[in-house]
Amino acid sequence: MKTDTLIFDIGSVLVYLDFPEALKQMGLSGRARKKILEVPPIPGFWEALDRGDISRDEGARWFASYVPGDEEAAEYAIRHMTEYVNPIARNVRFLRRAKAAGCRVFYLSNFQKENWEILWGQRADFFSEFDGGVVSWEARCIKPDPAIYRMLMERYSIVPQHALFFDDREANTQAARELGFQTITLPPGTDIFEKAAALGLRLTDAEK
Repeated sequence: MKTDTLIFDIGSVLVYLDFPEALKQMGLSGRARKKILEVPPIPGFWEALDRGDISRDEGARWFASYVPGDEEAAEYAIRHMTEYVNPIARNVRFLRRAKAAGCRVFYLSNFQKENWEILWGQRADFFSEFDGGVVSWEARCIKPDPAIYRMLMERYSIVPQHALFFDDREANTQAARELGFQTITLPPGTDIFEKAAALGLRLTDAEK
């Protein structure tokens, strides 16, 4: 099957955040770091941020309500965490190799508005490779809602049968498959070059 279009999630596919290490680099106290890391999953929290239902400041205050006694540290952590993300070098090399080989490349990402602007402007030098994309805060819907995939398809005339979608979450790749996309789920540590080669897209990693 011909593959001429690649679509990438951003978080945990092209960039990652070592949150415990980031908290240290922020200079937060050991007590605050421990309490922040022990916050259980907050129902609807990330979804509300990524969909643009609430601002980053509102989200920071919401998160801080789960860290009594260290609210200021918790708010700071949420407001500044994107400043500590780093590219996943191997996966970025794959992106660049694919673009050089003539593929169209797009992003499809769940991301909060202010954090997206930090990522675009400061933390990721590979955005110039993209031919376009859709981000959730702008679309006002999040993966795996089929609407966000269809928005990407319609905006860029993407034929799903000719496109390969990468995401670290199976629910998101499953939604893409149901729309006709080829997909690869990329949990941490997955070799993107090997996974793509298994589907017939063979690119050489010059640094391997």
